[in-house]
Amino acid sequence: MKRIMIIAILFSLITVSFAAAQQDTLFNGPLTVDGNISFTGVVTTYQSEPLFLLGGNWTALVNHTLILGSGLYATPFAKELAGGKFLFTYGGPIIGWSFFPEKLLHLSAEFLFGKGSAWYKGENNNTQTFYVLEPQGNLELNMSQNFHIGLGGGYRFAMGTPDGAVFTRTSLSGWFGELLFRFGDF
Repeated sequence: MKRIMIIAILFSLITVSFAAAQQDTLFNGPLTVDGNISFTGVVTTYQSEPLFLLGGNWTALVNHTLILGSGLYATPFAKELAGGKFLFTYGGPIIGWSFFPEKLLHLSAEFLFGKGSAWYKGENNNTQTFYVLEPQGNLELNMSQNFHIGLGGGYRFAMGTPDGAVFTRTSLSGWFGELLFRFGDF
């Protein structure tokens, strides 16, 4: 009986010591999720011609650092090209990270992956869908608790256009720069 009591006491002490140990977690402290919306103006190119896009995204910030959301970008008006009009749009999910978001000036990195469409309306009407991968970096200024302004840039990789298509991978891919306005909880 004495032996059973000693084993029971030792088992209780071991169990209590394991329960008191700090648990390793991905996020320290309580988990917070804040949302924001961004409006952007994007300058890029199509066949070496400047192209202006308007866009935006909705994102959730997990613990003020992990960025999860979706974005959409499009030409606000048709661009005149070779006797016809060109329209362009793409969007998809976004994942990213905000580095030192509590600092007045900080960096963020985002990655959009999704799908897009290009249209040419002229003598020969053409429509092409494609897949897009878009890594991007931003420099953001915390104007207030609910408003950030930033400059960003990156490269849009377009894929999935068939051989001989009017819109090629090369013509739909390209460098871009953007001005962004973020509103929400940070």
